[in-house]
Amino acid sequence: MKKFILSGIVGMSIIAACSLAFAEANDPAWDRYISSQKQVQVKTHHYMKLEAPKLTELFDKSLDLQLSLIDQKSVRFNFLLAHHPEEIERRQGFESFVNFPWTDEDEQVLEQANGEYRSLKEKIAKLTQTVESDPDFPQLKSQLLSLESNVKYREVISRFRFVPQEIESMLSNENESEERITL
Repeated sequence: MKKFILSGIVGMSIIAACSLAFAEANDPAWDRYISSQKQVQVKTHHYMKLEAPKLTELFDKSLDLQLSLIDQKSVRFNFLLAHHPEEIERRQGFESFVNFPWTDEDEQVLEQANGEYRSLKEKIAKLTQTVESDPDFPQLKSQLLSLESNVKYREVISRFRFVPQEIESMLSNENESEERITL
């Protein structure tokens, strides 16, 4: 179990590290994952607006929400990378790497240490409420499902299907390098 004390030098170092939370992780595998996630969202947004331009405002809010959720996950990753790198699984493949454990205690410490993170959470809560309470929300969900039949959209999105394998390869190369160093 992790123990956090937000006082003195230790507390200040957590706050300093957390203040850089929106910066890239300086982890090539993670940065590739986040970049691809954002690109997929932007491409999806583009095609949704082409298919149903009357829902543009709702699509814009939905995109903002999705990008904010990606930022939130990245802030959490950066926090663990800085303070509990052992929690980030790099040897068990893509799914384990991107679905790292996140505890209530981690959440509490990050919220206390980082005002930007608290603001991001508030933004996510507001956007979620706004998007999900919009009378056109069912149509947005339907539109998203119908994109699967759009050939151009499928072609664009298919470019991202190899990202998990690319990241697994990056992780595997890291692990091989690490093993060579310890020999």
